[in-house]
Amino acid sequence: IVNEEAAAKLHPNWVKPYYRMAVAHENLGNPEKALELYERIIQLEPTGNIPVKRNIMRLKRCLSPSTDANVADDEPEVESPKITGDAIGKAIESVDSQLGRVQVST
Repeated sequence: IVNEEAAAKLHPNWVKPYYRMAVAHENLGNPEKALELYERIIQLEPTGNIPVKRNIMRLKRCLSPSTDANVADDEPEVESPKITGDAIGKAIESVDSQLGRVQVST
């Protein structure tokens, strides 16, 4: 990171050191700083750099509060249906019969 900071000071309009620093900060567990650096890249190069834009969106999703916390309390929770072992067995038998597989007992 130190070398990239020096490079950014020498060439403030060059995106490469900002990108390398952003990746390093992200890998070091500092997503806020990584997001700041990715946004700096977009300021320098607003017309391109789709991977950087994707990284920005991903980090913003990670840093935003969970959507579960935004669910209204009066909304009932919907429970997913439970699949029994019997239902799975019947589904497997159905697929096997459609594919013409023969069960062999030992």
